[in-house]
Amino acid sequence: MFFCPNPFDKTRVSWYSVGPLKTGKYGMNLIEEIRNKAKSNRKRIVLPESQDLRVIQAASILEKEKIADPILLGKRENVIKTAKHAGINIENVKVIDPEQKVTDEDIELFYNLRKHKGISKEDACTHIKQPLLYANLMVRKGMADGSVAGAVNTTANTLRAAIWLIGLAKGIKVVSSCFVMIVPDCVYGEHGVFVYADAGIVPDPTSKELASI
Repeated sequence: MFFCPNPFDKTRVSWYSVGPLKTGKYGMNLIEEIRNKAKSNRKRIVLPESQDLRVIQAASILEKEKIADPILLGKRENVIKTAKHAGINIENVKVIDPEQKVTDEDIELFYNLRKHKGISKEDACTHIKQPLLYANLMVRKGMADGSVAGAVNTTANTLRAAIWLIGLAKGIKVVSSCFVMIVPDCVYGEHGVFVYADAGIVPDPTSKELASI
């Protein structure tokens, strides 16, 4: 799963900084610390993959535990029907259908961002209605603080949408990722917590890319 914050406003990702690792025996304190930081500074997180039941369940948990204010993208009647069939309560979760929400201004914005690549107005109108692209448009416009995707979409598609609509922060040239692994009863790392970069996007970096990562 990838979290795509808006790089133009650092306050939107301040909750993601967990400070010194205080992991305890199994590293679970780290997870709790992240959760507590999120709860104390709740953000609007848009989830564009509502066709995956796991995403709907995650949205329900985020809202119930007050970790974030989730926004599901998709046809409202389909999302609600799927949730109801699975016994998942999303009564207080916002559901937005990009097909109904895209404006002429949105189309023009996306067209101007991609016209140097030869996109037409017609194609811009079609593409921006895709949930993954619209999610990142919402972040760019300040309608959401971040987007989480990757349960259905490939890594390439997830990152491409973020780069197209949000772009890289100033001074950043290499897009990279990392993951955290918590190993029980391990004397290595930070009380068994390891951060690996980059195994998802640049698995075989050059020396310059590695320095940037």
